[in-house]
Amino acid sequence: MKFFVAAILAVLIIGLTSAVNINDDGQPGCKEAIELEVVNYRNLWDPTRYWSCKQRGVAAVSVRCPDEHAWLDSQKKCVEWIDWNWEELVAPPSKP
Repeated sequence: MKFFVAAILAVLIIGLTSAVNINDDGQPGCKEAIELEVVNYRNLWDPTRYWSCKQRGVAAVSVRCPDEHAWLDSQKKCVEWIDWNWEELVAPPSKP
């Protein structure tokens, strides 16, 4: 049993340290042209929300997914929780 617990902790530690070290919620600065092409970005603190860039140089707006949904960055849309899975953190091209 101790081995099992130690193995789980090791996997969690490796997973956390291999992820991008981002210390904020991932709000994009909406400063780069690509941010207006991609438009929507993952909120790194809340899977039920995402950021939307509407205009260059204007702060991104926080948008909430419908109830029972979460933002799946690889699909760039809100999906039902049953279809959601953890994805690596990715920083936006620019910061506010």
